[in-house]
Amino acid sequence: MKITTLAAFGAFSLLAACASTSALPDDTAMAPPTIRAADPQIDTRTNVAAGVFEVSLYNPSDVPVCIADGDWPSPDFLGKEATPSGSLNMASQSVYALVAGQRYPIEDENIGYCDPSATDLVDGHACKMVIAPGTTQRAVIPFARFPGLMQATSMGLPELNYSPQVTACQ
Repeated sequence: MKITTLAAFGAFSLLAACASTSALPDDTAMAPPTIRAADPQIDTRTNVAAGVFEVSLYNPSDVPVCIADGDWPSPDFLGKEATPSGSLNMASQSVYALVAGQRYPIEDENIGYCDPSATDLVDGHACKMVIAPGTTQRAVIPFARFPGLMQATSMGLPELNYSPQVTACQ
């Protein structure tokens, strides 16, 4: 009698465990969309004649991607804004031009704090730039944002080290 009861209890426990496992939600179905590391394609070109780095970001994924406001070069507001064109928020440690082995860090610019409750939502996302699937975002960063770089261009072609953090919008 004890063996039958234990066997029946064991079979019931096994069935209950299987049933409860299948009732749990699939973790991958609940996870926010992810983007592969290769998805966002950053392209930087040096335009010596114009004195700028041309930056573009293409989003080939099927989900919108986001970049924090201060992590993408600020646009040219024709002098109407306090933030100069090509500014990045406090980025001198990670964004620099390289000429003949010499580093020229971008000037630090305090773009300010973005209060999500006080800003207009862009596509439902505050304080972020949204790049829709299949689209390209473009910007320029003037050489003037890198102290000493204009003089250094006589030593060689400047290369830009810039890798913005791109994430799936949530």
